Amino acid sequence: MREGCLIATLGVIATACAACSSPVAREDAPAASTGKREGELRAGESRNRISLEFEGNESLSRLDLQTALSALVADLARAGVDATSVEDAVYELGAFYRAQGFPEPRVRAAQRRDGDRITLSFTVVEGRRRHVAGLSVRGNESIETGEIESCFVWVQKGTFGSLARHVLGLGSEVLGLQSAIYTEASLRTALACIETVYRLEGFHFVTTGFEAVESEPGAVEVAVEIEEGPRVRLQGPVEIVGARAFSTESLTAVLGLGERDVFVPRLPLVLEGRLLDHYRTRGYLFAKVDVERQVTRDPPRATLRIVVSEGPLTRVRDVRVEGREQTWRSVVDRYLKLRSGEVYDADLVRQSTRSLLRSGLFDTVTIESSRIEGSDDQVDLVVRLREKARYRISALAGWGSWEQLRGAVLLENTNVLGAGHRAALESSVSLRHRRFDAHYSIPYVFHEDLSFDGAGYYEFRENPSYTAEETGAEPGFGQRWTDTVRTRVFHSLRQSEVRDARGSLPRELQDDVFVSAANFAVLVDDRSSFINPSRGSSHRFRLEYATKAFGSELDFLRPTLSTTWILPLVDELRLVTAGETGVIFRTSDTESIPLQERFFSGGETSIRSYRQDDAGPKIGGQPIGGEAFVTGHVELRYPLEPVSFLDGLDGAVFADLGTVNIDADDYGGGRWLFALGFGLRYNTPIGPLRTDFAFNPDRRSGEDLFVFHFGLGYPF
Repeated sequence: MREGCLIATLGVIATACAACSSPVAREDAPAASTGKREGELRAGESRNRISLEFEGNESLSRLDLQTALSALVADLARAGVDATSVEDAVYELGAFYRAQGFPEPRVRAAQRRDGDRITLSFTVVEGRRRHVAGLSVRGNESIETGEIESCFVWVQKGTFGSLARHVLGLGSEVLGLQSAIYTEASLRTALACIETVYRLEGFHFVTTGFEAVESEPGAVEVAVEIEEGPRVRLQGPVEIVGARAFSTESLTAVLGLGERDVFVPRLPLVLEGRLLDHYRTRGYLFAKVDVERQVTRDPPRATLRIVVSEGPLTRVRDVRVEGREQTWRSVVDRYLKLRSGEVYDADLVRQSTRSLLRSGLFDTVTIESSRIEGSDDQVDLVVRLREKARYRISALAGWGSWEQLRGAVLLENTNVLGAGHRAALESSVSLRHRRFDAHYSIPYVFHEDLSFDGAGYYEFRENPSYTAEETGAEPGFGQRWTDTVRTRVFHSLRQSEVRDARGSLPRELQDDVFVSAANFAVLVDDRSSFINPSRGSSHRFRLEYATKAFGSELDFLRPTLSTTWILPLVDELRLVTAGETGVIFRTSDTESIPLQERFFSGGETSIRSYRQDDAGPKIGGQPIGGEAFVTGHVELRYPLEPVSFLDGLDGAVFADLGTVNIDADDYGGGRWLFALGFGLRYNTPIGPLRTDFAFNPDRRSGEDLFVFHFGLGYPF
């Protein structure tokens, strides 16, 4: 949908949704009977207690009517009740009925007093409620009817009618529910939206009208008539007055206008912004731009005249930093793109703000220009910072199908000695896994996009067919190319031991080994959120090369690749596809790859119809993994709404497939394994609680037919 239509339509939708969701407009509460129902509202320590009684409210509940009068009742409780306030209550109740599709309600009211209690009794004759029986649009030659109809957002009658409209996208004419309530206010809001849509397409003189006719009692046929008028285009070159520092030709190029472009209402503001940005990024901080327009209907054309007041070329006299308590001034200066004596550049100011925030040292950053008294061509830059807490502690808890109860604790110093370096200690523990990490990183090496990080770790992990213990280190450099693309070059060193191998696994698979390898990794991630993404994609590639030349006891080349795509569909449905693959190519005289370096498949983040590591080759019933694997996933995620107590609960249906090969030469061959299933995800601030129930459609002897998984976080 076009931008302007989206803005206008959202305004209409917000109004309608507020009416549908608030207690005033809900009509799913039980309707009141003709008998009297009493409700009491107390206003704290007020002098009067106001009670309300309603009679004749067949269609709207007592709670709806009581809520519609709540603000007025609060005033009456403080100020008391007289004849004028009773008339106000009658008017308010009648207006509420008209807003709910009752064109001619009749309301009478009476009051009685018993001490400090005042009772207002309302008698209502509702009349016939009107619904939309049909909608037709005429005169729209340039914009499709479907786009115009999207401007109409009617109040909906009943929960199922609202569900049909907002979730299924169906109206009363399709379902026969008579769910769309007709009100002239909703219709006029839609007409304003239609005119906005047309003006954003250059139809400056569009007019709309309507005819609403009751085809039968209570059923309104709505006919909308549109007179588009001529489409207005720019005529002739734009006149630019007052420019001295830049030529008219260069400024015209900045405007980016083509011959006979369509004129839209926001165009003058857009052009003003382009010229101001051009001047302020070239030192003219105090430039002013005024865009004058003249629009005529006959002939349909628009002419523009731009008046520029350039002001002086501005330089930075000094850069002041405020709010810096622990960070060295030299650290702040690294991220600043402007220095004293340089020509002011608004783009460099924006880059400086972005760089300081991206450093991770500050919660807020603002950079302002301060004029110097007695000088027209100099400013001071004032950098205001609010530093983050230097020390942080984080704790997480969760559950995994294999690890069971698990938790993690992270201790961080985000600004070591004020130098902008980071140090962290992390411990993650479960019933089958323990890992301890120490990190030290220097985020600025030569420039802000190049960083150094070093890590050492110890890990103990119990796997289904063996237990592994590993100690290692990974020093390396990272490069941030864009906000979504990063690379890392590092060296990995690890000493791993196999303990408690189950069954009669071959001895060569149980070797304790030292691996020294060079690594290159690429990450491309443009997902909308790291924890609960609704769109985007993530791609990871790593190439690891281990060789005896580096002191390694194994020689191999191992590329691995994973990719995830999240595609938004209609009504918050999301289609997620993912795939992972990897191969270990043995080089030199390496004859076998031990268990702790092999690929395994199966479990809550892999082929979910199998338990942990159970999808793949086995010896004596014990999984031995392989030198190559491929896994693919397709998952449809959808919100379980509109039932309120299910808010935040999503459902999913999925399919997994994959294979694991003992030898790299058999990559992609052998038996393919499958999973079909469904699950639930409950969104939390640290990720979704997830349950998956998977079925094996190609089950063989000794394999489970169904497998249940419970965990925290998305599987991919």
